[in-house]
Amino acid sequence: GVLGWDKSKGQNAIFTDIKEGVTSSFQGLVKVETKSIGYLIGTLFLASMSVVKIQDLLRLLLFPSIETPTTPIMILSRISRLARLGLMTSIMYTLKDASDRDRLR
Repeated sequence: GVLGWDKSKGQNAIFTDIKEGVTSSFQGLVKVETKSIGYLIGTLFLASMSVVKIQDLLRLLLFPSIETPTTPIMILSRISRLARLGLMTSIMYTLKDASDRDRLR
């Protein structure tokens, strides 16, 4: 099992923990301190780029063009780029959170 989760309480405990984790992440994102402002700007910039790339991917999938046909390589390439952006966004948020807690040296 997962450390800290009581299986006897059922799946409600898992959903509660996930909800609390998402809530604390959003609270950490809106918390602005001067020492972590660069990480906050980077996080928001990468997150906005991810949203734009999701829109491009959906446009490519839902509205294919007759002039340039959509190939599986194009789709997989865009998914790969989106995954890298997501990874960079989570790394940047982790650095922001560590900076807020004075855990960077």
